[in-house]
Amino acid sequence: MQHKIIVFVKNKLITLDTVMPILIEMKDKYNISSEIVVFDNLAHEAISKNIVLKDAIDYVGSELFITKGEKNKPLRLMYILISLLLLGVFLRTYQLDRALGGGDESQALLEFAYTPMNYILTPVGDPRFWNWSMGYGFDQIFSNVALRVMVLLFGEENTIAIRFPAFVLGIACIWMVYKIARHIFPSNEVARLALLIISLSPIHIYYSQTARGYSFIMFFSTLSIYATLNLLKSDKNFIWGLILFLSGILSAYTIPLTAVFFMSLAIWVLLVLTIPTLKEEFGLHQELISRKFYQFLTIFLLMGGCSVLLYWPHIDGMLQLLNEFDIGKVDSQVTAGTKSTYFILNFFVKIFPGPLVYFTPFILIGIFWSKTYSLAYRFLPVVILLTTYFFTLITGLEYYPRGYLFTLPLLLIFLASGFIWAGEYLGNLIKQKTYINWVCYSLVGAYVALTLTEIFLNYYPSIKTFNVKDYTQKLSSQIQKNDLLLVADGRFYLYARSLYKKNLRNIITDNHLGGIKLIVDNDSNAADYKVNSIRGMSIFLNWKDRLKEKIVFKDRKLFDLKNINSISLLPEDFEATTDWHVQSGDGEFALLKEHKFAGKYSLLAKASSGKDMVLRGLFGDIELNQPHLAVLVWSTKKFASNDKYFMPAVGVSYIKKGKKYYSQIPFGKTNAGMNLHIKEKTLGEEIYYWQIHSAIGLIHPGKFSLNLFLRCEAGKSIIYDSMRLFLIRKSPLS
Repeated sequence: MQHKIIVFVKNKLITLDTVMPILIEMKDKYNISSEIVVFDNLAHEAISKNIVLKDAIDYVGSELFITKGEKNKPLRLMYILISLLLLGVFLRTYQLDRALGGGDESQALLEFAYTPMNYILTPVGDPRFWNWSMGYGFDQIFSNVALRVMVLLFGEENTIAIRFPAFVLGIACIWMVYKIARHIFPSNEVARLALLIISLSPIHIYYSQTARGYSFIMFFSTLSIYATLNLLKSDKNFIWGLILFLSGILSAYTIPLTAVFFMSLAIWVLLVLTIPTLKEEFGLHQELISRKFYQFLTIFLLMGGCSVLLYWPHIDGMLQLLNEFDIGKVDSQVTAGTKSTYFILNFFVKIFPGPLVYFTPFILIGIFWSKTYSLAYRFLPVVILLTTYFFTLITGLEYYPRGYLFTLPLLLIFLASGFIWAGEYLGNLIKQKTYINWVCYSLVGAYVALTLTEIFLNYYPSIKTFNVKDYTQKLSSQIQKNDLLLVADGRFYLYARSLYKKNLRNIITDNHLGGIKLIVDNDSNAADYKVNSIRGMSIFLNWKDRLKEKIVFKDRKLFDLKNINSISLLPEDFEATTDWHVQSGDGEFALLKEHKFAGKYSLLAKASSGKDMVLRGLFGDIELNQPHLAVLVWSTKKFASNDKYFMPAVGVSYIKKGKKYYSQIPFGKTNAGMNLHIKEKTLGEEIYYWQIHSAIGLIHPGKFSLNLFLRCEAGKSIIYDSMRLFLIRKSPLS
């Protein structure tokens, strides 16, 4: 149990002078803090002017000045704290409802938040890649789960709800910074200044307003530090141990790199429990040290073990990544040192944008010279920074600066202490006679002014987006129910996605393609549009005369290929009416009636182990006298999120000079990365999610026999359904 001594002082400071040595001894030997309660205004002013006495009070605890009316110190402190916290809330609320998307947020939503939960919790794609932005990966899982929950509860385009987890944890992080500063520093001014600085931090504001996991790791890092400090001092071992454990595994489950932070935290705890000077400062006797050691050891081991279990579905990919990376091997110490130095500089430039970076030396001042309750607190940021640095130097595993934001809250706390120490030191040099630290106020004022300038002149204008309601209304007015919507730029996916999804479903249900609409930015043309294929085909290069251009929004325009009179080549239940056979590999296939996306049947393919199976289905002869666009639409059901994805292939055979030739029609997937998942309406408990897709290609004139090829990964199963194939003439029908 933590104890506190309360000393009441009415109007005679001689009483305080007498007991102060005793209070200092109680603090030094037993880490017992004191509260000096003052009722008289003259006594309070005398304490404020007496620098020696004020420093002594700040060391042993704090002064509580109680007067009548509005001069009550606790009320004033409460008003200050609430005001600073509300400032942080306001700055993170402003433009919180802006349009979704931009950078990481777009990818997080498209790749994870709009996909079934098992796609988030299990590996996706090729395990060799540790990069979620490529459509694969195993980081930010916990934050992606939170995103998915908010999407399920409030919809895919509810901006406030989707960003709410990051926002709430950002606000909670602000308060945790204040609480940690109160633990580390005897001065209340440091804690209040730290609260102000993090409330104004541009990068903290940004990630508190962005649906990604970086706000999560900043909060969990502060919570774990706070829990560690309390666990060292308190006998409430279970509560603080549980908080430390949960913050650790949730942080690691958000970004695996935070394991470095918790490794550094464990190193710091070990130093506190083993270095004699530090043990004495915390008032730890040998029996207590032994008990605390095993407590922390148990927590960190459980934290590591549970993190491994959480990542177990991804372990093969993670081990493969590590095996392919030559750990510990660097080109040279000079090269590695230079690279890492640049990395550190880049990190500070990112978290302290613009002229704010020039204030970073005050962090070092705060670490090495400011007054803390214990020397061990100075080691905390040093151990965290050095551990992170040497980990990066040795392994070469450099992440984006945002991945190391778990260091930010602690850095801002020591930045605040650096301002106050520098102000006092410089004030003494210039022989400042007033007890008010005007030098510190000037430094803080300059920092705050530059921060506000950065926020309102650079940050907020940079994230300003378009009018979502206006854009979606204008876009919807240009799109008919059976039009295929193509979006050239992935940045424009989010608010075109629902329309594309609805129309693709209509095309499948009606087996009819009404038109093709292409969205590009104002600086692009239809000829610049290339589908996602090996060669990057420019689909509309020779179709300029068939396209009508319209301005749909201030930075976007739409090309309209209408009145196309498309021809549907496949019947509704093509999967059931076609004679399928195994082209290569080995396995089996069957028609399913229980599960389908459209029609009466779907086609289940099950490949034997060892080699992928390819099914071939013949759908007849065709003769074309001019070039045609070909649009392929289909749906699939994968049974595991890490099953490989294969696009159906359309092959042709033809006779030339008495010899038979084979080739494949070049198709490219459209709107790659939108990842459309539709839940099947089933009567049973099993949940089926179907993915719907479209692709577009070119067919040259000639007489062909057409074949459709479906591929299934070795040892896996997949269901195909809703095959649709449309042809569009180059020249319109007369």
